[in-house]
Amino acid sequence: MHHPPWKLRRLGGGHHQVILGYTHKCDNRNRRYAMDAATQQSRRDAAFQILTTWRLDPQQKDQLLDEYENVLSVLSIADSLYAIYEGDADRASRWPSRPNAAFGGQTPLEAMLSGDCERVRKYLKYHVYNA
Repeated sequence: MHHPPWKLRRLGGGHHQVILGYTHKCDNRNRRYAMDAATQQSRRDAAFQILTTWRLDPQQKDQLLDEYENVLSVLSIADSLYAIYEGDADRASRWPSRPNAAFGGQTPLEAMLSGDCERVRKYLKYHVYNA
């Protein structure tokens, strides 16, 4: 199985991850991430690339990537879609644009643009781990 371009590998337990070649440890009590500016920019660039494949316009991309937590959510959403669709990038990139009853008939992208990135992320994580 090929790895998606934005994620190199994951180490067990969910507490340590390697994304874009940078290892970080998540402090579950306050969810702080220690990283440098270059790493943040690399992640933002990867999320921007993902949003491009989802056909968002520049204004929508800027809106979603305005907050760093949304950058992490976009990466997680893309990773979940890649897992759900077993590496089928075409199917994974179409899902965000399809209406979904779980989001009141909105597309996941519409939900994300209205401020519900975390809700979309959690919905997909549930399906990855409970499929």
